[in-house]
Amino acid sequence: MADYSALNMELVAIQKQERDQDGESNPNFSTTTTTTCSSDTSVTSVNTNTVAIRPKVGDMCCFNKREKALKRCRVQLAATGGERMNLATFKEAFTQQVFLDNLFQLFDVDANGHLDQEEFLDYFYKRLKDDRGQQFCEVIETATFAISPDESLRSETFSRIFSTKGLLDKLFRLMDKNGDNIVTINEAIDLIAKLTVAQSHTSLTKENLE
Repeated sequence: MADYSALNMELVAIQKQERDQDGESNPNFSTTTTTTCSSDTSVTSVNTNTVAIRPKVGDMCCFNKREKALKRCRVQLAATGGERMNLATFKEAFTQQVFLDNLFQLFDVDANGHLDQEEFLDYFYKRLKDDRGQQFCEVIETATFAISPDESLRSETFSRIFSTKGLLDKLFRLMDKNGDNIVTINEAIDLIAKLTVAQSHTSLTKENLE
């Protein structure tokens, strides 16, 4: 059962931290997933997989909004499913409306309250290249056009997509990299971060910088 009191306390703490950080123009951060908000960025560090980047001051609002939404997703998943989720607790976590609202915000990079269907699906098709990933892409594409065939996605229709039968089963298997029937918070957040990087920018890796 979800620990909503703990969730609320952590969310209040995050919101206080966000208010305290308002106006800061040069926060320190690092990430193992490339996160871009503008083409005007400077590389700060490289590891074997990804590059952590530091947006220019003009891009900090976009970057901070994304990082805060990811942090809220982490807290919400942990409060509902725990640090290690089996399929049942994973499904419970991924159907909480407060979590889905934050997930929608991560995809809605221009914050206009709706997602173009093709752009939304491109987030998945351009990043999930293996067989398991492509199977998930096909399921979410079918669900998207079945639920919202002729209009862009809004928060309500976005949430309904994730309640489609079989979709969360495939998402669970996609996140369960080692096949132990457990998805950790890190595995979940890593894939969410990978999928929601803004479409208009090229991810930087050590390989394509060489």
